[in-house]
Amino acid sequence: MFHRYHFRSLRKPRQLLFIPHGHRWEILKLQHLGAMSPSGRAYPSTYVIARCQGCGVRKHKVFYNSHLKVSQCRRWL
Repeated sequence: MFHRYHFRSLRKPRQLLFIPHGHRWEILKLQHLGAMSPSGRAYPSTYVIARCQGCGVRKHKVFYNSHLKVSQCRRWL
């Protein structure tokens, strides 16, 4: 019976081992919204969702500056 058993990986092979690398961020979503700062004051802000092209890690970030460009967001990630 053992010879009929198929070993299946639950994850994709690229996710099994984490190799340290410099992330190459790809911006998926850029929204200009209002946000509450930690001090409790409301500011116009930019909300960015980015994904690494190599490993697929996602990053959610809020910038308390209004209407940033995509190039500025990439530089600050």
